Amino acid sequence: MSEMWDEEEEISLPKRYVSDINMTPFVDIMLVLLVIALLALPAVQHLFAVNLPQAQGASKEASSAAIEVTLRADGRVLWGQEVVAESLLVSRFAQAAQGARQAHADLPRVRLYAERTVPYERVVATLSAAQRSGLTQLDLVTH
Repeated sequence: MSEMWDEEEEISLPKRYVSDINMTPFVDIMLVLLVIALLALPAVQHLFAVNLPQAQGASKEASSAAIEVTLRADGRVLWGQEVVAESLLVSRFAQAAQGARQAHADLPRVRLYAERTVPYERVVATLSAAQRSGLTQLDLVTH
């Protein structure tokens, strides 16, 4: 039995529908809307008058005092521009914290400058001395 192809029989394949969206008209419409929005924006911007409240206080950074402590590689310690002994730092930090509390002011911020070759232990000891005195806003300043 030889199989012959019957030309009258049709092979039926399932039909697939194309469900892709043509993006070109969508992009064209979006570009037109963008141009309209950009042209209309300056006109709309002047329609609304907003009265904002005025601030009466000074900025927080300007009002808070900062203690600048510098640790030098040669062992010197500077409190601002004054050379002090490292053993006096704890009492200086305590005096600064106590003075701020008595004046009912914010505690001063400690800014610590340390040269590159200063041992890490000295930096940590200075920061912990400030923290033990009640000064908790500590900054490490680098150059």
